[in-house]
Amino acid sequence: SKNAYQRAMSHFNSSEQKGRKMLHELYNVDFVPTGSELIALLLENEEIKKHKPKFNTRRKADSFTHCLDWFKDDNGIINFRIVEFDQSQNALVSFNSYSSARERLETLIDIHTLCLRYCGLTGEDSICFNHQIKKCNGICAGLETAADYNLRVNQVVKNNSFQADTFLVFDKGRQAGERAFIMVENRRYIGYGYFDEYAAIADTEELKSYLENKKYYPDANDILRGWLSQKRREVKPPV
Repeated sequence: SKNAYQRAMSHFNSSEQKGRKMLHELYNVDFVPTGSELIALLLENEEIKKHKPKFNTRRKADSFTHCLDWFKDDNGIINFRIVEFDQSQNALVSFNSYSSARERLETLIDIHTLCLRYCGLTGEDSICFNHQIKKCNGICAGLETAADYNLRVNQVVKNNSFQADTFLVFDKGRQAGERAFIMVENRRYIGYGYFDEYAAIADTEELKSYLENKKYYPDANDILRGWLSQKRREVKPPV
């Protein structure tokens, strides 16, 4: 929370049954200052998985069973496939079950007019059913070019990927004169840290000495992507 007091009072003043039940089981309150809203979100995600709190329903699962992978085939067409987590080669999004992966893929198919054949949901040589009901533009029937199809698929990849494999995000520290940083390496969030903003840090390897490594959970990447997207939307273009 940006304002811990207001957040706590919202629970104390709640008239919902869940809120009242939670207060009756409350015996202690503690907090960890982060300075950074992004680090707070990442830490919350980690703590929920670690402690499995009774009243938190989202982000509690800490095992990921399936991924939505993407690759380019011999014809230059970008494909999607749902694969088991440990067999993933180029994961776009990770999931806690096959059904949740299938649900996300079907949503992407509807929104971006993707082809069932190139999403691994029909035979590799068949004309997909969606083309027959005019929900596919016909890449599977030779009626759409790979370039036109890939334009839509690349938008899906862009929306669910980082713009670089390895990068740093700098944010506010916990006090004046301190900066926070969040590190992504090989497209995986690996942790965060704090440093004196006046410190002479020569390179990334030196900065790593301040890093608190974290166990990797794929949905931490989702949190980071969402936060970065929000910040990009908040930046006003020059007049």
